[in-house]
Amino acid sequence: MTASKQIIDQSSETNLSFRHRQAFTLIELLVVITIIGILAALLTVVIGAVMRRANETVIQTELNQITAAVEFYKTEYQAGYPPSTTARLKTHVRNIFPRATQADIDSIPNNLTPAEILWFVLRGYTSDPYQPVQFANTIVKRKTSFEMKPDRILPGPTGAFIYVPQGGQDVPYVYFDVSRTTPPYTAAEYTYTHPIGGVAHPYKTPDRVDPSIFVYADAGKYQIISAGLDGLYGNNSFEKIYPLGDNYNEQDDDNLVNFSGSNLGDSKP
Repeated sequence: MTASKQIIDQSSETNLSFRHRQAFTLIELLVVITIIGILAALLTVVIGAVMRRANETVIQTELNQITAAVEFYKTEYQAGYPPSTTARLKTHVRNIFPRATQADIDSIPNNLTPAEILWFVLRGYTSDPYQPVQFANTIVKRKTSFEMKPDRILPGPTGAFIYVPQGGQDVPYVYFDVSRTTPPYTAAEYTYTHPIGGVAHPYKTPDRVDPSIFVYADAGKYQIISAGLDGLYGNNSFEKIYPLGDNYNEQDDDNLVNFSGSNLGDSKP
């Protein structure tokens, strides 16, 4: 065999071996596809968690702004925190505006829900001491420290409106007055029922002096509750204990409240 023929034969064998190494076997392809699938699944979970946290942060930020607005309301009108029943609300408004006409006070619909009362408070009052409410007037300028987004103001059940958080399944923020230091706090007074979100109650917490006694979280002030991203307030228990999580379910866990900097699930000790 000549030297040139040996070189050609070796070159042919090298090219054939190279072509064989370039090809993937079926097993190798399946392994690669499986790895890609696992990575895609992990990435989906991570992205989902990041998006969820981002959406919760948006709601929590707005919740903090609403809390600041309620504090401004209390400071501005020097009449305590707003109550969460209509009967108390009318007396509350009368105390703020003693010159208001009875017709203006009576323009507040009866049986406002705790969600509608929060909208009423955030809406603010006019500069007219005789007609500060002007309930049906949607054009008049009002003094407020929080501007509600118009596309998230929805009709309520009693002729007022509700305000829903971004991405909150059209389930509104709920306001419960827990500023009163004397009972009774009745179940009827502290219950809000929504056709989608279910039933909301204020949360309780162990008393600082006697942990065997449960008082309302943020007692002496108020509670504002968002149903979270799932749009569900939680179970119907009237004894949901913060931050321990007693009587919570998964629907409570993603709820966001003004007295905690994170969702209720993450707030558990």
